[in-house]
Amino acid sequence: MNSSLPTFSIVIIGYNTSKQLQKLLDSIQRIEYPEQKIEIIYIDDGSSDQSINLFNNYNLQFSKNCYGFSKNQGRVVVTDKGIKLAQNEWILFIQSNMTVGPNILQKYMYAIKRKKEAIAFGGSIQYTCNDKKFEKYLNNPRRGIKQYKQYEMIQYQHLLFGNSIIKNAILKTLPLNQSLKHYGGEELDFAYRLSQQYPKKTFACKNAIAKRINHPGLLTHYKRLIELGKYNLPLLNNDLKKIIVKYPIFLSKQNVWKTPIILLNKILLLLYRLKIQSFLIIKLILLTSILRGYYNKVS
Repeated sequence: MNSSLPTFSIVIIGYNTSKQLQKLLDSIQRIEYPEQKIEIIYIDDGSSDQSINLFNNYNLQFSKNCYGFSKNQGRVVVTDKGIKLAQNEWILFIQSNMTVGPNILQKYMYAIKRKKEAIAFGGSIQYTCNDKKFEKYLNNPRRGIKQYKQYEMIQYQHLLFGNSIIKNAILKTLPLNQSLKHYGGEELDFAYRLSQQYPKKTFACKNAIAKRINHPGLLTHYKRLIELGKYNLPLLNNDLKKIIVKYPIFLSKQNVWKTPIILLNKILLLLYRLKIQSFLIIKLILLTSILRGYYNKVS
């Protein structure tokens, strides 16, 4: 019976991604789920392209809503706006540079019926990237939701807004951290607080799959990690810093580690540019880029 099916608000966050947004909307149009059970919400973070016009003019079969900020606000503010506008039972977070499969809501629906105590599910993300070595790393089966069994309880650090569903009622009472105004850490901060307030209620839904289109290559992505280390990492609690950095000694003795870590980061990036690439080098670039930003943090 359709009346017993859960309802979903699909919240899309976008910024100057009109070409990718077209592909996402095409994929949403093919979703196989009762249309009266779905609403589509697009929140635009001050784009200068035609993203808002594209969304408003797209003839979706589902109810839709759009809000555009006049200036770039950052992911926390924009995501929070989407949560406030969402009216259905579950919110599915999708980025505008992703696509979804036609059965994604069916897979989440089965998960909801299977794990009645759940308040959140993390779905799988498949990455495409012109940097093929980095793409292989991103799609490593030991990363993220891919490492879990179906419906297995997941650790909070693996709940990403890129493809996850969370109960709307929970999101309305557990606001995002408005102090995190730059890239990274906001999902982790939220998931940590969610796990503290509602332990053992977040699960894997591996067969709910979204694809991330054209993820930046490592030689672009590392700059965002420097931004994370410089701005948002210092604002997170010590538990979250340990999750991100893994080795707290690098944070506590900056006068000892700053120069060698920054030098190592530059050497590793040079090696990667010279096609000397391995998963170990990728992991070290990711770590040292965050630390490089942290050592130059804004006080």
